[in-house]
Amino acid sequence: MAKEIERLECLSMVSSAIIATPSLSLSSFGIEKETTTKLLTYTGAIDPIVAKSFSKAAAMSAGLAGAGVLVFSSYLASIGLIAGASVSAAAAGAAGLSATGIGLVAAPFIIAFGIRVYKKKKKEQEQKDRVYKELIAKQQAAINRQKEINRELEKKLREQQTSLNEFKEEIARLKSEINNLMELIEVLTEQINQFKKAA
Repeated sequence: MAKEIERLECLSMVSSAIIATPSLSLSSFGIEKETTTKLLTYTGAIDPIVAKSFSKAAAMSAGLAGAGVLVFSSYLASIGLIAGASVSAAAAGAAGLSATGIGLVAAPFIIAFGIRVYKKKKKEQEQKDRVYKELIAKQQAAINRQKEINRELEKKLREQQTSLNEFKEEIARLKSEINNLMELIEVLTEQINQFKKAA
């Protein structure tokens, strides 16, 4: 679970960088999306400009090279079930041991272990919820940035009718930025949907 959270936090940092600089894409950070499985793969092939400007996100992405980020709902559901099961198993174990006479000595240790496991799972769930909220915020920021660039593009297209050659390069750049943001929004939407399925 901690590795999944680390991958999602990396995606969140990369999202912030792409929103701030839409000319960057996921591939600039060494993240490739497989078309069939929709799994994000960290290749470690970081663009030198990215490594210099966004060193923390680039380092985190490089550290995850070879890893996938799609969180499957069955995995997340099993994590939630484990936390509740461990406490009840600890209580049942203590009850069974008390019948043999060992329970009086072992019960506090078993219950303490169950409580520790429960707290750990609860903390992981809180981290997962925090990352989920963060991804939603990044998705909304990417959508807002895309709308802003669309408005700018529409303005340039209107102005282009008057002077065609002046704005061709600018329009191509804006279209590229929009495509990068659309890819980011799609990836964030997939991640958010996986969280919803897991809940």
